[in-house]
Amino acid sequence: MSNSANKERSLLVLSAWLAAFFAILSIVFGLMLGSLVIAFDGFYSLVSVALTLLSVLAVRIIDAPRDKAFPFGRAIFEPLVLIIKGSVIFILCAYAFYGAMVSLFAGGRLIDVNISLLIGVINTIGCFVIFAYMSRASKAEESGLLEAENAQWKMDGYLSLAVLIGFVISALLQSSPFAKWAVYADPVMMLMVSCYFIRMPLNMVQGAVREILHMKADDSLEKQVDQCVLSLDAKSPVKFRLAGLTKVGRELHIQLELDEHKTSPGLQLKHIQTAQLELEKKLEQLPFRAQLNLALT
Repeated sequence: MSNSANKERSLLVLSAWLAAFFAILSIVFGLMLGSLVIAFDGFYSLVSVALTLLSVLAVRIIDAPRDKAFPFGRAIFEPLVLIIKGSVIFILCAYAFYGAMVSLFAGGRLIDVNISLLIGVINTIGCFVIFAYMSRASKAEESGLLEAENAQWKMDGYLSLAVLIGFVISALLQSSPFAKWAVYADPVMMLMVSCYFIRMPLNMVQGAVREILHMKADDSLEKQVDQCVLSLDAKSPVKFRLAGLTKVGRELHIQLELDEHKTSPGLQLKHIQTAQLELEKKLEQLPFRAQLNLALT
């Protein structure tokens, strides 16, 4: 396994242990206090543990050498894992929305805001510290799995912050003339959080589906690859044209054509091979594995 894959796996395992700690903390106190939103935070973290372990397994599979079963590699496992992760998180958010609606129409619930505030502070600070560390540690790694993991911690951090703000509002309500409305603070918070964060898993799934369907890569990535193609040695008799580009996990599938208007006549195979090797060296600067496909007709 490469050094990059080892680091990727180590970060994912660390993330899983930390997520398990916050999951147990939130679930125990959420059930004890009768807080829907704290319990959801814990169950979200618990689901994150399972999804992170799935990512660790995916890293092992993706980094394995090609064989007869996968002659073109296993890069497609990365978007497949992202689809699973995004779908599970979406279902969790949808279930939280349903639970909040049931609680709201049942008359809400009053919670102990003192302990809830403490749990909210611990979760918020912890999640953002881990997110900052994970983002910095994985900065040099171009991994969709680590990006998804960072997105989960960021989402969990904002979720904990929203919960903390909600508990502050609930505490203020309980000590004011509007105390009767404090019972609705917990389900209303859950409604707002589930509606806002449901976008993240949808975006995750959308991007992964685009990769599996081999749809066009985003414009910024296409521009980088096109610059590599256009920067070939001016003395080379061979000129390529970027005909298509797709991204699948950590691989780039690049379709090239000979630019007949700029390519010198009397072209020989050795000229094409030299130009292709030069281009492959330039593409190594990008944080992806490039697979070139050259059409000569």
